[in-house]
Amino acid sequence: MQGFVNFKIGIWPRRLLTMLPALGAIYLGLDPTRTLVLSQVVLSFTLPFPVITLILFTRNRELMGTLVNRSSTTALAILCAAAILVMNAVLIYQTLGGVLPGL
Repeated sequence: MQGFVNFKIGIWPRRLLTMLPALGAIYLGLDPTRTLVLSQVVLSFTLPFPVITLILFTRNRELMGTLVNRSSTTALAILCAAAILVMNAVLIYQTLGGVLPGL
């Protein structure tokens, strides 16, 4: 993404920024396993955004030229993106204490 958004963050500020949540969790005495699971749930929120953007980019003939996706490939990609969204919804529901029958 760094080249796409046209700005750079130095390696040390980036490392410090990514370590702050972990240091905060340690300082607060949170359960490490539960905190790790919750962090992965939060990260799963970000997955649909690049996937959907990638689908939009690769189906656009003006951007991709001769490398544009076929409609069948785009349809399959949309189904995959929809599956990711549904699985995220189930994950969020279960993480927040809900129980789905049969799962």
